[in-house]
Amino acid sequence: MTIKTWGWLLACALLLTTPSAHADDAGEAAASTGSHCLGEDCGKLILDQLLGARLIPVGIENRFDLGVCLPLVRNPHPLLAYTNLRFGAVNYVSPTYAHLGGFVAISPISILEFRAEASGLALWPTPFDRTGYQVVDDYEASFSKAALPASAGTSAWGFFAAFKPTLRGRVPLGGRVSLVFSDTLSIEFWQVGDQDYYFNCRRDMVLARKQWLIVNGAVLAVEVPVHPNATLMLGAMDDVLYVDEIDYLDHRLHGIVAIKMDRLGKSVREFRPFVGVGGVLSHREFQGQASIILGISAAYRLARL
Repeated sequence: MTIKTWGWLLACALLLTTPSAHADDAGEAAASTGSHCLGEDCGKLILDQLLGARLIPVGIENRFDLGVCLPLVRNPHPLLAYTNLRFGAVNYVSPTYAHLGGFVAISPISILEFRAEASGLALWPTPFDRTGYQVVDDYEASFSKAALPASAGTSAWGFFAAFKPTLRGRVPLGGRVSLVFSDTLSIEFWQVGDQDYYFNCRRDMVLARKQWLIVNGAVLAVEVPVHPNATLMLGAMDDVLYVDEIDYLDHRLHGIVAIKMDRLGKSVREFRPFVGVGGVLSHREFQGQASIILGISAAYRLARL
């Protein structure tokens, strides 16, 4: 994002009421001490899950974060009520790859989070095209199904690291309706295999053995409460991937619909199914095609600390 855009979002964020909708979970205690970890002012062991699938190109991934959340600044002010420190293990898994490593994240103010993660990764072949470790000649190589058949896929090991600042906020629009936004800028480093170039199936593009990427994901949505424990979300999601070395841009835009349900029992503190329909605005193989994504995100409170 540009500095001007970040500045606009920050100005809006200063008007927020708080960036998430967990405050009711702890009742009056949260109102007086903050809602730092899933709506309460106490440490917790939390499991976060994000399961997503896309239809163009076809892919599925499940991410787990298992970590400790600790309140950082115990203060009910909106800009401090959601401050926390989190750390733990992270796992990404799909039919053709897996990442396992650790993460640490800190929210010094409610509207801002800094996250760093690192993981080892493995790739393996499957009966499907464009999977496994697929070696190619250079950045310009085709990565269509015909160019990357299943028979060419092999196994490989690698390393992944990312630094992710996130700006988020909520702006009341009147009544119980709010405008919410989130923007995550991810600076990524990949090192995979022992050949000069390969097809990265997670990022859907050709990368060098050692490669830096810039990825930005933004969500802008209207939240409308439809039940004391359920909120309808309508908005848009914009995803951009850029490789400066080769001036490559992958840009996808989706309209999204989600239902966010809070406090489904003692353990499931948030459950959010979502669907997105849109298009691929810029991509070497899929530009101009329609795109559909489906998924769920969930947060599980495993224990109080």
